[in-house]
Amino acid sequence: RTAARWAQQWNAITDDVAEWASLREPLLEHCASIGRDPGEITCSVNVRISGPDRLGEAAQTAAAYAGAGAGLVIMNLPLDAGPGILAPLAEALAPLASS
Repeated sequence: RTAARWAQQWNAITDDVAEWASLREPLLEHCASIGRDPGEITCSVNVRISGPDRLGEAAQTAAAYAGAGAGLVIMNLPLDAGPGILAPLAEALAPLASS
């Protein structure tokens, strides 16, 4: 209820898209009950990148969350990631920028 009334952003860290969507549903219901456009609230999620060899998988996960209504996907880099991961990550995520 509080997020529906006051939040500009709502974030949930979950293991899968279905869980995230089920957590988001009450937010949407509360927005409807008070007459607030849920589009005013950026709904976000964190996606953990397991390693540089899993960038494609992380991009697919990001796309799935976007399809479920996430307006912002925060990509969590591996702790030992160096700057060299950024260009391949950007390339993997580029198709999402055009959708």
